[in-house]
Amino acid sequence: MDASTDKDPDVQEQIYSSLCFIGETAPVEVLEASDAYLRQHEKLSYAHRTIILRAMETVVKNNLSNLSKETAKLTIVLHPAR
Repeated sequence: MDASTDKDPDVQEQIYSSLCFIGETAPVEVLEASDAYLRQHEKLSYAHRTIILRAMETVVKNNLSNLSKETAKLTIVLHPAR
């Protein structure tokens, strides 16, 4: 996820795609890791935070029926940019 701070849009898109791909088989792990990363990097720029949040949104949408309430709550709480 640290590569999401790369200024190259192709690298950023690859990070998004990779998180979504991994989220197909391990959605809870991707969501929890993304949440933890965002909490540890609260000063992450809006643009870079958005890449991770977009991936989380896609993983949730694609796995909504398979997620527990606890995991769903994790993704509902917004991580405001500071």
